Amino acid sequence: MGDSTEMPAEQSSPWTVMDVAEFMHEDTEEIICPWCGYEFQDSWEFEENGEHDCYECEKPFKFCRIIDVTYDTERIEP
Repeated sequence: MGDSTEMPAEQSSPWTVMDVAEFMHEDTEEIICPWCGYEFQDSWEFEENGEHDCYECEKPFKFCRIIDVTYDTERIEP
């Protein structure tokens, strides 16, 4: 069988879905620190993608600006 200290596959991660939800932020209007939850009010001043140290907890994190492009069309009557 294997080493008795190995965790079964279904228990291999120490994180639950709720744990991940606490520090992962997607589709927010401002950059939010994934460590402490600090919300950056000046997100529009940041580059499109990059790394930054949190103003509050000073821990590093990555961010990515998502740009959603959509189009509308309508008929032009002849």
